[in-house]
Amino acid sequence: MDRSHPLIREKVKAGGTAIVHEQEMNGNMITLYGGPTTNVRKVAIALAELDLDWTPHPIDLREREQHEAWFLALAPNNKIPVIEDDKTGVKVWESGAILTYLAERSDTGGAILPT
Repeated sequence: MDRSHPLIREKVKAGGTAIVHEQEMNGNMITLYGGPTTNVRKVAIALAELDLDWTPHPIDLREREQHEAWFLALAPNNKIPVIEDDKTGVKVWESGAILTYLAERSDTGGAILPT
């Protein structure tokens, strides 16, 4: 991904709790569902290190959004983080499983998984 592309904007929200990455939807986007937790941050860092196109989808834990039917269809255990990969149609929950999936999918140079 070309980081100088004008449609891309990255910033760290106040307090450094989330990375926002916006890009034109192109069918190869990974959606990261989560909130300001360390496990979500680990996945966001891996997505950035692998230079993948992704977009955040905030989940409001205080409003118990993780218990809504649409979210339970993504993650039956009602926990964050969750990713949805538009390229493959795969949905993965649990940060360790997500990191393994991302490494197997896209880590050809050993960015997050030693070779």
